[in-house]
Amino acid sequence: MTRQPRGYEITISKKEKLQADSIFIAIPYQEIVPLFRGDAVFEQMGEIPAASVATVAMVFPKDAVEEDIKGSGFVVSRNEDFSMAACSWIHRKWPHTVPEDKILLRAFVGRRKEESIVDLADKAIEETVLSDLNRIMKINQPPEFTTVTRWRNSIPQYTVGHEHRKEAIYSEFKQSYPGIFAGGASFEGVELSECVRQAKSGVTSILNFLKN
Repeated sequence: MTRQPRGYEITISKKEKLQADSIFIAIPYQEIVPLFRGDAVFEQMGEIPAASVATVAMVFPKDAVEEDIKGSGFVVSRNEDFSMAACSWIHRKWPHTVPEDKILLRAFVGRRKEESIVDLADKAIEETVLSDLNRIMKINQPPEFTTVTRWRNSIPQYTVGHEHRKEAIYSEFKQSYPGIFAGGASFEGVELSECVRQAKSGVTSILNFLKN
C-alpha cells in the first residue's frame, strides 16, 4: 500500500493495483505491520502474542445425550483440569441450523501456552473433547460425524497496555493516514458480534470521511 496525492494505491494478488479514497483494515495484526513498515507505532503490534485454537463440531442423535445441562454453552477456567476451553450448544443457540432430531456441539481447544493439542490428529482431538464432555454430561453414543478446524496464531492475547497501544494506532491513522480506519479481532474483541459492531462503526467513519 502506498500513499498517493489523493487516496492510496493497494497492490493485491497477481500484482493487481487498486485505487482507494478510504480503506478499512480488518486483517490479522501480523499482516498489518508490513503495510506500515518503518512507522514505530505499528511496530508495537508485532509484540502482541497470539494463541492457536481448534474448533471441534460434533453431531449426535438427539437421544445420545442422557444428562444434559441448562443453557447454551459454557467456558472453562484455565485452572480446571480440562483440555476444552469452551463448548457451545449450537442446536440451542441457533435451532434453525440443526435438524430437530440432532444435537450439534462445538467445542474449543487450545489456549495460550497450552496449544500442543491443536497439533494432534483429528481423532485424538475428538476423543479428548468427548472425554471432557463426559465429565460434565452423559453421552451414550459416538458422534455421527466430527469436523476439526484449526486456527493457528489466530486469537490475539490482549496484554497490559493494549488499550493504550490501540488508541495510539487510531491516532496515527487520523494524523498520518487520513481515510484509513481499522477494526476486527486485532483491536477490540474476537467475538463475532464485536467484530460486526466494529465493522459497522468503520463504515460510518468511512462515509463521514468521504462526505467531508
